[in-house]
Amino acid sequence: MAEVRQVPDHEIYLWTFDKAQKEAKREYVKYYAHILNGALARHMHDFYEINLITGGSGKHFVGDKEIIASRGDVFVIPPHIRHGYSCKGNMTVYHILLSNGFMAAFAPFLKQLPGYAMLFHIEPMLRGRLEKAFYLRLDRAEFERVNRYITLIEEGEDVPEAQTEKALHILSLIAVLSAKMNAPRALNDGGVPIERVQTIIESMEYIEKNFAEKLRFGEVAARCAVSYSTFLRLFKDFSGVTPAEYQMHCRIENAAKLLTNEGETVLSTALSCGFYDSSHFIREFIKRKGVSPADFRKHAANT
Repeated sequence: MAEVRQVPDHEIYLWTFDKAQKEAKREYVKYYAHILNGALARHMHDFYEINLITGGSGKHFVGDKEIIASRGDVFVIPPHIRHGYSCKGNMTVYHILLSNGFMAAFAPFLKQLPGYAMLFHIEPMLRGRLEKAFYLRLDRAEFERVNRYITLIEEGEDVPEAQTEKALHILSLIAVLSAKMNAPRALNDGGVPIERVQTIIESMEYIEKNFAEKLRFGEVAARCAVSYSTFLRLFKDFSGVTPAEYQMHCRIENAAKLLTNEGETVLSTALSCGFYDSSHFIREFIKRKGVSPADFRKHAANT
């Protein structure tokens, strides 16, 4: 791997994509390796980040969870999630920073990837709910496949278009690998029978893909081959929310991404995300984000 580049000042509690590395020009994607010797202070930011442990071992802190981390572990960090690392020796973390512009521009492509919903939405959401840690861990062969792309990034020209293309290759590979995770056994928690865990995950992926539609959860239960009452109970026991609450979560998160686009209005965002009027959308957005959609968009435009 090439020489480590300068890394961000992680003492900053909340930092934006442009401040993540000291460059004036806005880019879709940024990469760097960070060799830790001690700790990486807990912090959060307003963009997605993928962390791949490429050497050593230590602890990964995310929210109120503490997870043992070692080579081959992959962590997806959504916006506004507090996280950090500690280690006794050296541990190398390869960071891939994905701007809001990147996530918006390539959303149609990314959402078609097997494992995308699990990797970017379901697992991060469940991370705070379940006692057992669950994340993507690459075996030796899988790690080498991903690491080959990292080597190409480090050896290639620092051209935004090329970096974006390489990011899409890495994300495609990681998403496919995440789809192969042993979800039932790894996520079995909260009293949900192990044979039902995969069923609930599949229903969450279905809701994620159809978040803007008027879903009939009785039909979703039928897809899972369980009664409506059993489906509601299993879903709530496993995820901590009802299917309707999870769909609203998906709508608001997708709306937040759309609001970063200059061409999107509050009304067009509301309609795109399954709301029939802007007033309902605004109420739900404030309830979950603490600010109005208009204020959220102004903040995104200024960062």
